[in-house]
Amino acid sequence: RAAGLVAGFGGVRRRQEPRGRAAGVLVVDDFAHHPTAVRETIKALARFGLPGWRPGSGRLVAVFEPRTNTSKTRRFQAEYATAFGGADLVLLREPPGAEDIALEQRFSSARLAAELSAQGIAAQAYADTDALLAALLKELRPGDLCLVMSNGGFDNLHQRLLEALPKKEKKG
Repeated sequence: RAAGLVAGFGGVRRRQEPRGRAAGVLVVDDFAHHPTAVRETIKALARFGLPGWRPGSGRLVAVFEPRTNTSKTRRFQAEYATAFGGADLVLLREPPGAEDIALEQRFSSARLAAELSAQGIAAQAYADTDALLAALLKELRPGDLCLVMSNGGFDNLHQRLLEALPKKEKKG
């Protein structure tokens, strides 16, 4: 009986959860928002992959939205700089709704992108989700795994990406 229950277990929602595949790109959702969770999620995928994607079969593209109250501040700025090892490309959104936080206390995705680039990890920062989506559509190619990390809905990025990728493929 226990074996049957385990065999039917589909995993935990929002933890390395495949959301769909389009144009050969596997789009995965993860609730990771703390630097430790970001690091361990990327590390696990880079080492073990997922059904339908194996390390080396395509790039691991990490997309991150710093949405929590603490991740919008500089409290974890240095820790995030060590959290993205194992990703082939990192796209970052500036923290949404951070206008209330003093600039000197605010997390900077642009600064993190520069720090990652200095480590040899290709990274880019975007002011909003629309600009990030446009960049993703230019960057992604068949075989890639696109890991979207946020503790929120990320402006429905997963679904928007899955809908836009086939259109990109048709345009060539």
